[in-house]
Amino acid sequence: MTSNAQFKSAADDPAVYNRGAILINGISQEIRSGKLRHGQRLSSMRDLAKQYRVSFGVARAAVGQLAEMGLVRKSR
Repeated sequence: MTSNAQFKSAADDPAVYNRGAILINGISQEIRSGKLRHGQRLSSMRDLAKQYRVSFGVARAAVGQLAEMGLVRKSR
């Protein structure tokens, strides 16, 4: 098992990305299908983590990646 110490942040860890990919794909699909509309708020990080069965840190990293992709805008 590899230590996460070699990564600068959780978002750099491939294992976090793999767990977060489910959340990223789910939210991306909701946007594409119109279930999430422009300007609509996402659920809280805590609720997203619970819904997608990932840790809070994984949810935060995944939402950060969605923001980098231009699919969501972070307000804080």
